[in-house]
Amino acid sequence: MRTFAWLMGKLSPSAVGLGLLVLAGSAAAQVFVYPRRAEQSQVRYFDFDWETRDLVIPIDGAKDKGRVRLYFYARERAIAERAGAVLTEEYAKLAARFQYVPSKSFPYVLYSSYQEFLQTNLFPVQEGVLGVTSPVDLVLTLPYLGDDRLFKQVSAHEMTHQFTIQKLRDVTRNAKASGDPLEGFPLWFIEGLAEFYAKGGMDPEAELAVRDLVVNPAPEKGYALIDFFEDRPRSVLWTYKAGQVRCAFLEAEYGEGFLQKLLDASVKFVLPKDNGGLRGFDALLKKLTGDDKQTVSRKFESWLKRRSFGSYLAAKQDPVRLKPLSEVDDESSFWGVLTALSSSPDGDTLAVRTLDPDTFQSRLQVTDRRDPTRVETVASDGVPGVESLHPVAGRNFALSNDQVAYFAESRARDVLYVQRYRTVEGEVTRFDGGIPDSKQAFRVSLGASRELDLGAHGLLAAYSPAFSPDGRRLAFVAMNEAGQRDLYVLDLEGDGRPIRLTDDFFSEREVSWGPDGIVYTSDATSHGYYNLFRVAPDGSRPPSRLTTEERDALSPVALADGRVLYTGYASGRANLYEVDGQQVVLRTDVATGLFDASPGPSGGVWALLHRRGELGVVRLSKADFQSDDPDVQPPATDVPALTRMALSGSQPYHPFDLGNWELGPIFGIIGGGTGGIAGELLGVTRDRLGNHALVLNVAVYGSFALTDGFLLYINQEQRITWGFGPFQALRFRSDETFPALPLVFASGERFLGGMGSFRYPLSRFNYTQLDLAVGSASYFLLPGEQALLADPALNGLDRDLFGPWLAENSGSHFQTEATLRWGYDTLRFGGYAGPVSGSSLLFETIAAVQPVSGDAYGNLRLDGAQYFSLGGTASLGVRGAAGTTMGGRLARQFFLSSFDSLRGVQFGDVHRLLGRDFGFATAELRLPLGELIRVAFLNPLQGVVGVDAGGVGDGWQAAIDRRVVDVAAGINLGLGPFVFKLHFAKNIPVGAPAGLPVANNAWVTNLSL
Repeated sequence: MRTFAWLMGKLSPSAVGLGLLVLAGSAAAQVFVYPRRAEQSQVRYFDFDWETRDLVIPIDGAKDKGRVRLYFYARERAIAERAGAVLTEEYAKLAARFQYVPSKSFPYVLYSSYQEFLQTNLFPVQEGVLGVTSPVDLVLTLPYLGDDRLFKQVSAHEMTHQFTIQKLRDVTRNAKASGDPLEGFPLWFIEGLAEFYAKGGMDPEAELAVRDLVVNPAPEKGYALIDFFEDRPRSVLWTYKAGQVRCAFLEAEYGEGFLQKLLDASVKFVLPKDNGGLRGFDALLKKLTGDDKQTVSRKFESWLKRRSFGSYLAAKQDPVRLKPLSEVDDESSFWGVLTALSSSPDGDTLAVRTLDPDTFQSRLQVTDRRDPTRVETVASDGVPGVESLHPVAGRNFALSNDQVAYFAESRARDVLYVQRYRTVEGEVTRFDGGIPDSKQAFRVSLGASRELDLGAHGLLAAYSPAFSPDGRRLAFVAMNEAGQRDLYVLDLEGDGRPIRLTDDFFSEREVSWGPDGIVYTSDATSHGYYNLFRVAPDGSRPPSRLTTEERDALSPVALADGRVLYTGYASGRANLYEVDGQQVVLRTDVATGLFDASPGPSGGVWALLHRRGELGVVRLSKADFQSDDPDVQPPATDVPALTRMALSGSQPYHPFDLGNWELGPIFGIIGGGTGGIAGELLGVTRDRLGNHALVLNVAVYGSFALTDGFLLYINQEQRITWGFGPFQALRFRSDETFPALPLVFASGERFLGGMGSFRYPLSRFNYTQLDLAVGSASYFLLPGEQALLADPALNGLDRDLFGPWLAENSGSHFQTEATLRWGYDTLRFGGYAGPVSGSSLLFETIAAVQPVSGDAYGNLRLDGAQYFSLGGTASLGVRGAAGTTMGGRLARQFFLSSFDSLRGVQFGDVHRLLGRDFGFATAELRLPLGELIRVAFLNPLQGVVGVDAGGVGDGWQAAIDRRVVDVAAGINLGLGPFVFKLHFAKNIPVGAPAGLPVANNAWVTNLSL
């Protein structure tokens, strides 16, 4: 049998160009085999009955009025009424700051809870994102979160983006210029400006974070003060908090209102250079201040050091003297960055939540203070039943002396898990068989676990659990389906029904349970800050107030001896305070911060110390506490009712009104040459909320006669995602009509008709999908084959064979196809490194029938992968796939991408990669090289070592006879959403009857993107 390489050598140059183009798109096969993963699903667990209300906001001193269209759903009306009042208030404040009223009304899409917000179709959001504003269509969306203070800040942050975008566009339009000056500002300025206005300047958290950066640098980790102008988009600290501080510096150094002067002058970014145009943020600063880049940087460094070192020197306690969990810091075996802490009442057992900075996986871990090298993992998120441990939502776990309780999200609601534990004590034995070490080993042993479904009682999210002193009950804060956060108590030995202790529109945040009752924080205050309250566990009397200060009380802990401690900010430092009757006493005085105070042994406490950009566990004994003069708290004043905005006159949202649709981005690429025209066009239009869309995709392969495309309506409003529309599918195959033909030739198929698709996610991790297609199929010879007929060199070929082929395949044939898929996916990704842990399994079966002719065919295919984390982005991956074809000459063959399966085979080798049946497996070790090379832009670089084995053929025996085993090594380089791969592979002789040619035993280069 002659090969495609031979055939391509006989064709004209133009036909070769076309042939290569088509072959690269799997001309020789119906199914191109490349790595497939099932992919996780976004599941719509909630129904939304959307309404809209146009808000008109008067602005003092301005003739123009602000306009916002609020989107909300019926069951969150009470929340929307409060949100409407907040957004109008914040809008007016921003209008005064900007000295500007946005010229366009913008959509403000409100979700009640964070769980509902994460299911939005407006933007691809993940946990950690609190709000989004689109610079394209100006859509703003965020959740209320049941937390009025936090909502105000997030709303102000996102609306600052809205004001910034619209002001820059209007400034440009008024100057009769074109372009987008937003691109001239660094990201830190855009986000820092939003934080600066949302927080009212420099807030204590920003002061603390940047002071630690200055006084406790860790250059080996890249944690140090860098140049004022440097932008680090991947750094939250340097983009948001340091951005906020840099904006504060600009206002302090160059005068109040300077930030707005920068926005007013931004048109210079888009003006021609001969008309006053400027290139670069530093050039704009120099134009407005007269200071060059170096001068601005020096002034910022000096300003920041004066603030930071002054506060650092004023602190009375040296944090280095505080005892860490272990006397040797690196003895602790906690995996990841600490984000929260709790301890048992006796202070011997500690629990921490950690976050892996590479994979963003959270773990709940426990250890005994007497042997912190022995750590047990209670739970890791990103798996069924524990989809999230909420790493950005504060402490979500607690310990008694024999139980650990924690909240984890499962199916968009928080579930309470309670697990038994005990401490096992024994001697440490030397590995060399010598005398046992005198040190005692203490290991936490986990026992039985049980699950309590909070969703069955109408609760969506839960926070800050606290055991009763006897360990039989649990207090916690929870948010119900109406978006209201309150305090609850649950009898762990009862019927599992939580009892609500508070019922108001104010927000509760954190809880501790001591001998005198339940202590919690709430913003039911006249000034809106979170103060301490105490309530009886049975709710027999109203809550009493413990603090009245105009600052937040954080992380309260009620100790067994009756003392109540909490974290409070002063002078940009976070320290521990103790409630003493009507007074509070400062008990620590460190330069950064102490958080999550928890009971320690002998009357001391454990806490998380912020230092060198991380939180570390430290122990404070009673001797470490100061005895400063107490501060008398101001008297409590009446708490005003929260203002609300009546939303009468709201209108139902009609998704199919043309006014609610907008044209999305259109992408196109086209190229041409002697081989013809090639290109692709993708266009999307959708309704305002992203629940309905029309997608147009058209691809041309060499000529307009070879056109592939579809127009698809997609509905993702409910849990089932479905769509339908017309299509034309262009397919190619190595034709088997005449097996006796002495060469392989390619034919084409046009499948034209209508299709429908239905996808049902069973959970975030698995789904089923059914695709149906009905239409007509017609067949044709590719231009290469037509040129082949006219080639005089083929005088040994019986051209009469093509006559019967044309006769048999002429006309249109009614055809139906059904594709059924089932997918399961728990993969977790490590930044630019690809999958680093978890598994994926995708099963697919295709059945096609031409009822008139009686032809039928089908395919079965299974793709699987399992990855094992080796720490950081290092991983060991095992991936494999297998497929088989059923039916006659119309059956779809498989053509493997050697880059991803059998790297020892040259790409496009139809003898080793094309067939009706295939199976392969590949194992790959990936190790990060960025840390070794120490080049910033190479951080996503990975070294790869792997082995592949498999075969392809027309029948399983043929696949075995063509079996291939190879070893491979190379690099992967992350380039945004793409991965550049350069791998070299060499085959290992395995005695295959149809083995590879000798030439292919050399190293094979695989270069792919």
